[in-house]
Amino acid sequence: MAAVAVASAIGVGASVGVGTAAASPGGARSAHAADAGSSTPVGYFLVGADGGVFAFGGAHFEGSMGGRPLRAPVVGMAATPDGGGYWLVGADGGVFAFGDAGYDGSMGGRHLRAPVVGMAATPDGGGYWLVGADGGVFAFGDAAYASSVPALGVADPDVVGLVSSVDGAGYAEAGADGTVWSFGDAPAVPSLSPGAGVRDISGLAAAGPGGYWLVGRDGGVFGLGDAPYDGSLPALGVVADDIVGIAAAPPPPPTATGGGTGAPPGPIWGAPESFDPAAATAATASSVSCTGPDFCAAVDGGPDFWTWDGTTWSGPLVVPGQQWAAVSCTAGPACVAVGSTASSGGLTTAAALYQGGTLGPAPGFVILPAAEGLAAVSCTAGPACVAVGDGAVGSGPDGAVVETDTGGSWSAAPAPLPAGAEGASTLQSVSCATATSCAALGTVTEGPTPAPFADVLGPAGWATSPLAATAPGLLVLASVSCPTAAWCTAVGSETFPPSPAPPTPVVETFDGTAWSSAPAPATGALGSVGCSAPSQCVAGGTGGELTASGPSGWSTPDDADAGAQITSVTCPTPTFCMASDNLGDALVTAPAAVPLPDAAPAV
Repeated sequence: MAAVAVASAIGVGASVGVGTAAASPGGARSAHAADAGSSTPVGYFLVGADGGVFAFGGAHFEGSMGGRPLRAPVVGMAATPDGGGYWLVGADGGVFAFGDAGYDGSMGGRHLRAPVVGMAATPDGGGYWLVGADGGVFAFGDAAYASSVPALGVADPDVVGLVSSVDGAGYAEAGADGTVWSFGDAPAVPSLSPGAGVRDISGLAAAGPGGYWLVGRDGGVFGLGDAPYDGSLPALGVVADDIVGIAAAPPPPPTATGGGTGAPPGPIWGAPESFDPAAATAATASSVSCTGPDFCAAVDGGPDFWTWDGTTWSGPLVVPGQQWAAVSCTAGPACVAVGSTASSGGLTTAAALYQGGTLGPAPGFVILPAAEGLAAVSCTAGPACVAVGDGAVGSGPDGAVVETDTGGSWSAAPAPLPAGAEGASTLQSVSCATATSCAALGTVTEGPTPAPFADVLGPAGWATSPLAATAPGLLVLASVSCPTAAWCTAVGSETFPPSPAPPTPVVETFDGTAWSSAPAPATGALGSVGCSAPSQCVAGGTGGELTASGPSGWSTPDDADAGAQITSVTCPTPTFCMASDNLGDALVTAPAAVPLPDAAPAV
């Protein structure tokens, strides 16, 4: 088949429709439009056994192996999180990377019990899995092994592909007959109905949280659940019998202007509900973290720790003397809360681990004397956590500090500061896409005015990264969220003393290399942000506003929590977010909010 010429033509033409309506070329399913507030993939790629790549919808063609010598036929592919690249894999386990896809190893040249038949990338693009016809799984980069079909004792499973769970802590394998096996935290998904009348199924791909695509060897595509249909080779009149894989094309990062008149609508927020009548003066729900719509944890600025099972809040679990400033949770669930401990000698940094329904001291945590303590924490699968704030390491002075947990073994180090900075410093926000890819925001005070700075963690360790803002105003960047290693969104505000004008919102984005100024929503000062993907974030304002970003820009602000300050936002999936405020309230993206319960006795 003439894969190379067709792939190039489709890839170029498809780029015109990114983020807009994508018409179906016919068939039983109708055209669909890309939702401005959704992270549902905007299209998909198909790959042939000769390495030729076909791009549909908003997918971008980045190259192929078509027309090049191969030791074994190509049998599958996976796309990077930002849609700027993809990997191809051969039956011998050899891996080929295109666009911004990184190479993390392969099974090429190694003994295999069964030929490789497919692959899947981790959500952050830092690794991938290969799967054999017998269901055996091989993990590379930051991909974690979570068992496989051979461990189930299934005879002749005829596996054709594998897809990652939302957070990368699991995956699902599919057979040629449409049977699906789930591992780790991957949810059970429906199989293709018997008698669907397709030629051999040869691959599968996730199509957002509510559906997936199956592809046949003739290039016919089946959308299951809420997966949209963007076209297929039979609909184009292309005759093929060697299509061996399918991969979703994620939406592009937002590039449009901020929300105002005519801006797209945002998510529906339930009314804020207080868990404590005295919360306005006695407590603040300062941080919330969710692994999904069925588990969240919140801390209130004091010793209380709350959990949510998707229906009911429980707690609080109380550790007397602690002041929890932030919490971060991973699948399990497992959570780490950080803050400070007050004693006669002053404040020290503090951390606790929630696991198995209990809350206790974080094993191996390094306690440091501090002026304020730890202010933020971000955990990835493991859990591996990074906490930031201020503290004195060794005999050094108090200043911005990073404390790192690599699975029960904590270490502490002073944070890098901008060149020449010698004043008081602290870090107030951190977000990690992987254990080795993070961004942190801080301030350093030289004279009467604090100045913001950013630190990033990469392969060479932590380093300062110059911010984009150069305006003469007083800039405060309060919160950062990094859904992938190649994308972070930071929010804050800018004022121009002595002008009495209210603060204006500020948004900066980081592409893995540099920070750039980005369009801001039509709100006041922004104090928090949570992103489920580069193109989908929710930002909270200090006036109680909540606004969402998408390919068309920021949504019209929703005064969902007027009179309060949104202090934390978490969006573990594209369709579920939770926010907390400074009055002990929680809000969810649902028709009605779920209130935190009344305070309970210490445990």
